[in-house]
Amino acid sequence: MTSPPHCSNGRSRPHCGPKRPRRGWTAHSLVRIPSVRFIATIAGTHNLLVTVWLRSVDDVHHLEIDLAARYPDLTVQDRTIALHTAKRMGRVFDTRGHSTTTVPVGPWAIPR
Repeated sequence: MTSPPHCSNGRSRPHCGPKRPRRGWTAHSLVRIPSVRFIATIAGTHNLLVTVWLRSVDDVHHLEIDLAARYPDLTVQDRTIALHTAKRMGRVFDTRGHSTTTVPVGPWAIPR
């Protein structure tokens, strides 16, 4: 196998292989936590975005304590809390949390 032209001039040897994410093991293992619903690696200083569904605001504190114990290198930089979900997966909820109607989920769906 021959080297690409930019690697064979003898003056430089850039690393041409794929780079493994530094915190890939954390993202992979966070999937096993039942409250975790979404994980994305993102570009920037804070490189991991995690969405969780919890039953109460107090559960946020308990989750962060658990994460700190499991992953000492993990730092929570910011959090956003939604106290009420008006719509989820196409269902609209009343003030008691009961589904009252449905709405189209996709941008291609025709509104009723």
